[in-house]
Amino acid sequence: MPADNLPYSEIKSKVEELFKVPGLTKHQLIQGFANILGPGLGSSRVCYNEKQGNVYTTVIEWLDEGVKPSIGQKLPGKIIQKLVTSDIHDFTREKVIQLLPREFKYIAGPFLSVLEILQNIVSIIAGPIYINGELCGFLSLDNCRDRKDQTNWSEEKLNFTSEIIKLLCVELDRRKLIAPIFTQSETALLILDMIESTNLVVDYGDDIFIEQIDRFHRTFMEHESSVDLQFLKNTGDGFLAVYRTMTHAFSVGWDFVEHGAVRIALHWGVIDSGVGGDPLGVEVHRIFRVEGVSKEDCVKPDKKDAYLPDSGRILATRPALQQLNRIQRSLFRPVGEYKLKGFTKPCELSRGDEVVTPGPVTETTSSSR
Repeated sequence: MPADNLPYSEIKSKVEELFKVPGLTKHQLIQGFANILGPGLGSSRVCYNEKQGNVYTTVIEWLDEGVKPSIGQKLPGKIIQKLVTSDIHDFTREKVIQLLPREFKYIAGPFLSVLEILQNIVSIIAGPIYINGELCGFLSLDNCRDRKDQTNWSEEKLNFTSEIIKLLCVELDRRKLIAPIFTQSETALLILDMIESTNLVVDYGDDIFIEQIDRFHRTFMEHESSVDLQFLKNTGDGFLAVYRTMTHAFSVGWDFVEHGAVRIALHWGVIDSGVGGDPLGVEVHRIFRVEGVSKEDCVKPDKKDAYLPDSGRILATRPALQQLNRIQRSLFRPVGEYKLKGFTKPCELSRGDEVVTPGPVTETTSSSR
């Protein structure tokens, strides 16, 4: 049996009881499974990392006491697909580097070093999750450095973990669970876009680019506004973030624009959520168009207050401004109406002034949600 943890038979019994609960969604089933497996096997952190396009995103997790959360973490798909095969694996950073083909070692080294430091990881037990015969993600059981007594898993423990994860796959396949699209209430959307990212890669190489993306990700996750963060997704050379309140989206956005060659866009509206919680709908398309506007898109380009820099700017739509408190709204000035590609009506935008320090995010907003 696992040392200082539950007997394997008890873990299996708890999992079987979970599988008897009717009406669970895919994510509810996986969350319940993680809640059993984490303490049962003595892991520091259990994560479900879902395949989303060319990345794997941490969308579900169980955490031991004092362990840092990793929801929203993005893992490169090409690297993961070289490592997560049909069976379970016990990975350390050194093992991963040895297993990867030469062309991936150069990229994976810095990324894994950052991940190891940020998440305090010494090893990861990774098992694939298949639904309908397709790899849809993988379950990772993280062992942190302050739990050294749990970092060396016996072959018996690895075999049991492999079998119990396969039982989850069978149950998911039996239920044919696919996360439905559902409509959320109004929420805050933020786009961060890195300026001249292609030049950065060409001139300085992948390492510098990856390090910059990692810094952005750390800022999102470690910023005081992260308590309000609902969703975070890498867009290649930036991020799409969803917050419950606009004040927190504004807070992190302002900090970004003060310290980097970036463009920030803020918007407020109703969104749909699909598989993995990905934001969908017209308001998501709108904010991407807002982020990319240029002075040529201004309806009245001769307007004095329509100055729109290509970099170092934060733009907010009228619905976004209405959700900010009085002090925060005072930091923005109108820059006119702008045509958005694919939209019939122009969008009224305001730009944040460059040299003013924003007020606290705790002040009451002017309008209710």
